Amino acid sequence: MQTRGGARWTPAVIAGGVFAAVVASIAFAGGGKSSGEASATLTQSVADAGVLTSQTALTAPLTTPVPETAATVPRTPLDRTLGKGMTGDDVRMVQQRLIDLHFDPGPVDGVYGTKTIQSVWAFEKLVLHVPPAKIKGRVTPETWDVMEGPVAIGPRRTGLSTTHFEVYLPEQVAVLFKDDLPILVTHISTGTGEEWKAVVTIDPGEVGNEKGTEPIKEGIIGTAITPGGTFTFDRRYVDGDGWREGKLGRMYKPVYFDYGLAVHGSGSVPDYPASHGCVRLPMHIAEYFPTLVKRGDWIYIWDGKKEPEAYGHQPAPFDRRDPDFTQPSTTPPSTSSPAKSTTTGPGTTKPEASTITTTTTTTTAGPQTTSAPATTSSGGAGGAGGGGGVP
Repeated sequence: MQTRGGARWTPAVIAGGVFAAVVASIAFAGGGKSSGEASATLTQSVADAGVLTSQTALTAPLTTPVPETAATVPRTPLDRTLGKGMTGDDVRMVQQRLIDLHFDPGPVDGVYGTKTIQSVWAFEKLVLHVPPAKIKGRVTPETWDVMEGPVAIGPRRTGLSTTHFEVYLPEQVAVLFKDDLPILVTHISTGTGEEWKAVVTIDPGEVGNEKGTEPIKEGIIGTAITPGGTFTFDRRYVDGDGWREGKLGRMYKPVYFDYGLAVHGSGSVPDYPASHGCVRLPMHIAEYFPTLVKRGDWIYIWDGKKEPEAYGHQPAPFDRRDPDFTQPSTTPPSTSSPAKSTTTGPGTTKPEASTITTTTTTTTAGPQTTSAPATTSSGGAGGAGGGGGVP
């Protein structure tokens, strides 16, 4: 923490603002407000939300530090650095604070496991501005000092009348907002940007098997890009055990937003982009995510290059059929002229079975958007655009 002129400063950023590079300052978009008005807005934001926004602007906004007040809740120090596999009451304390800030570390059980690590990754990237390649998933006493302080997360797009989801590709973090307040902050893993090739299963009703009644296999070549732009949530699949084999991969409780692209759960949500273009969520979050969003809710995706509205609803690069792939035969082999046979007993022969190997594979500095873009989503209709990540 820093001291300026005898006052102790804490990090916080209000709606539409940007977290400054120095963790100890509080950044916000002034919007023509006086320092007193901005401070009052911040105080109300912290009281209402209890969470901190820390997105990087394409153009730096006005920043103004705000001192702590005498009413600040007393701090509880952390005496050690917490990391994978550790247990104790201090782990419970960190887990509960993450929940208070709308990060989801799983149950408050005092065990520093994968769910807690992924939650801390999101905090490091979004709040502390740690580059994704350098996140540790640990909570040091210094990290805890920030985490325990007044923290408020605001959206990059305000004034929307519905719940909306903001996806920050450079940070690999996403935030779900309702009435401009965060209700979920999560680590994600999105498209690698690389070309991929695989044999996948496509369930009935999915892109590529829209009118089928049985799953089919197909060889696919595609480019794993999560496109920047503005979209709306469309169809979803939450029936049965929740698993769905899409054209571009296996997904848990997918909620689609761009043809075959979906926000979905995966057993693999590493600390780097790893999907075929979908937005992967940790499984414990994907379990309830579909209940938080409805058809027509907006999803804004920042790629770090342009604002989402500059792209509108752009489809991911369309995949193509692998020309080397051959559909497995469903016709029983002929008993009169087998290509090759093995002896199974006196006077009997059995054709050898063919072996088929398959695999399944930040804020704006300008005025805030106050209404939904004019573009509309057509997710779930038409071609074979992006799909879910490999489990």
